[in-house]
Amino acid sequence: MNDRVWPVSLSIVVPVLNEAACLPELMAGLCRQQCIDFELVLSDGGSVDDTVDLARRLSQKALFPCRVVCGPPGRGRQLNAGAHESSGHTLLFLHADSTFDDSKALAMGLAALEKEISASGDECLAGHFTLRFRRRDSGPSPAYYYYEAKACLDRPGCIHGDQGFMLRKSFFEQVGPFDESLGFLEDDRLAAAISRAGRWILLPALLATSARRFEQEGLYARQVLNVLIVALEAAGRNDFLQALPELYRQQRNTGKLRPGSLFRPIHQKLKALPAGERRQFWNSAGKFLARNLWQFFLYLDVRKGFRLGIAPEQLHPRLLAWYDRRLKRLVENPVGCYLGILPARLWFHLQMLRRELPEEQRMC
Repeated sequence: MNDRVWPVSLSIVVPVLNEAACLPELMAGLCRQQCIDFELVLSDGGSVDDTVDLARRLSQKALFPCRVVCGPPGRGRQLNAGAHESSGHTLLFLHADSTFDDSKALAMGLAALEKEISASGDECLAGHFTLRFRRRDSGPSPAYYYYEAKACLDRPGCIHGDQGFMLRKSFFEQVGPFDESLGFLEDDRLAAAISRAGRWILLPALLATSARRFEQEGLYARQVLNVLIVALEAAGRNDFLQALPELYRQQRNTGKLRPGSLFRPIHQKLKALPAGERRQFWNSAGKFLARNLWQFFLYLDVRKGFRLGIAPEQLHPRLLAWYDRRLKRLVENPVGCYLGILPARLWFHLQMLRRELPEEQRMC
């Protein structure tokens, strides 16, 4: 294994679990990066394929320090273990299926972060990259365009691990570590902690992430379950999330999803709750819906931008800005949250009854 040690500006931490198919492209892409000294820490969570052996073979040929850390599974645990083993003063948490097309992407990203830290005199900020999905079908897709445009925003629920998290190690030690209680949501929880303690900036480079999970599970079904996951998170129902680990499967276990089969067990759990807790849950669901109404106005902006061929990162969401100025206070208040309870309950029950539809019918 390439265990050479020299001073590095950046430590890239990548959690891996049965990712042998992704490693060659990841390593080749990082070898193309220029004008920056960095190291790679691959944090394995118990792979049963060739991931660890392949990583060690590839690291021998790498142009940068690279080592493999092995430990128990769980992406939060793996990310924390990798961060602990890192030596750079700045960290980049990256997914194994993410790549940069620009050979100076890392250098530009780090320079932008350092410039912002220097200008503000404050290390309490983090950067994420502009997102692109790599898809088997590379034709125009309004659905993927929407999520790529949304990923450029600094709003709750917009920043996820597939965009890469770059921040000073000292700031990570302040807001971290990653949550280890679930096999998912660790990136969302750290993103929220960063927003509470500091702020996010959009880094000037594109990060291409595989759409393989969406393609294997179905984009519509995956997004329905993602809404359910973040709604349960907002309601503080970590017990529901822990009881249903199949809400977010390991990549090698993915397949076509049937959301209704997961909504029904949650419905049974809700019925078993005391009446007061059920009311609290639906009140939280109404608040969640009201606080996410802004996404409808972003969707209207996205439709126009998609028709005009505007790049997602160049979209100026004017209707969303109008919502923030004119409607936000009228919606995100106790009355608006209360009025959101009925549509939230209706949506939940419709998902239990929904039959599987062809993907193209859902996205039109």
